[in-house]
Amino acid sequence: MERYHSFKRLIATRFQKALSSYEDNALAQKEAVKELIDNLLNIIPKGTIIPQVLEIGCGTGLLSRKIAEVFQIKNYTLNDLFEDAITIAKEQIEKDTTCHLICQDAETLDLPKEQYSLIVSSSAIQWFKNPPLFFDNMSKSLAKDGLLAISTYAPGTMKEFSTLTGKGLIYPKIEELKEMLSKKYDLLKMYQREIVIPFDSPYEVLKHIKHTGVSANNTLEDLNFWTPSKLKSFVNQYQNEYKIEGTSKVSLTYKPIFILAKHKKKLASH
Repeated sequence: MERYHSFKRLIATRFQKALSSYEDNALAQKEAVKELIDNLLNIIPKGTIIPQVLEIGCGTGLLSRKIAEVFQIKNYTLNDLFEDAITIAKEQIEKDTTCHLICQDAETLDLPKEQYSLIVSSSAIQWFKNPPLFFDNMSKSLAKDGLLAISTYAPGTMKEFSTLTGKGLIYPKIEELKEMLSKKYDLLKMYQREIVIPFDSPYEVLKHIKHTGVSANNTLEDLNFWTPSKLKSFVNQYQNEYKIEGTSKVSLTYKPIFILAKHKKKLASH
């Protein structure tokens, strides 16, 4: 349990340090938000009045402001692990909706039953230790005709960095996520795709990871890990193995998964 809490504290610290630089560097995360919104608009017409929205892991409000922009939200509940981010998100949408803030670990939330017409999350649940329990809890808080809309990441995300350092998150496969969701939800849509971001050099990749807080551990700040020789080796290997063909740039790969689901329909008894 203590290990679990220390992991969550580490996540909060990473994002706290990256707060001022996050949005300028969150290239894949912005792409995931755009695609999640496009998926939502295929189901819910633009301008629809939505009584209650819950967003899990809102961060600085990348998704929040897009949701508030395309729909008319009566009540928007923002959740995140640390207060500075949630305050920034609130400031961006409070003119359009009534905001409620829950600054708490999303995996320990005690939420009202059948409350939310729409539960959303983008680039957050990959940090969770117990996704099946999270999905179960959300199903209890989702209104009867409510919609769950999530983007997360699949194995192979940041594969370049994790292959060379041996450090990285363990991401559930899309098949594993389907299994987790199958008990409580009917899937409307679920798919995975790949985003390859070009960087001028491996040093720029390291800056990107630091400025977005997406490192799952102390790797970037561990002076014992990054000896001069190890850094030089990392840069040379990265340049050799992950150069984008026909360019002088190197790649960093993200593999977002998109999920849209509703409550599982109960079969009529005969």
